[in-house]
Amino acid sequence: MVKFRNDTPKKFTSLHVNIAGKEFDFKNLDKGKSTKFVPVEMSFSYCTAWVTTENKTITNFPLCFTGERIYTSGKLIMKISIEEKDGIKQIKIKSKHLFL
Repeated sequence: MVKFRNDTPKKFTSLHVNIAGKEFDFKNLDKGKSTKFVPVEMSFSYCTAWVTTENKTITNFPLCFTGERIYTSGKLIMKISIEEKDGIKQIKIKSKHLFL
């Protein structure tokens, strides 16, 4: 199970994520708010994400590395923030795994 939290000062008009080939769409996610948990069979601590605010869409295409942990049980909370580096806005995902 995974849920996503908007950790930015802006409302997400749209959040689209892809976890291991499974697609999820969320609309109107206010700042500081979270989605409901969604079922997934497995997840890394990150995912591909597209965030749309009132005037911009920002994408995240993470790199996979050999040996990364795959979560197959418990719950994962992915906090999504937006950073600006060298004038380019990018998504940052910080995850917390809750053991059950």
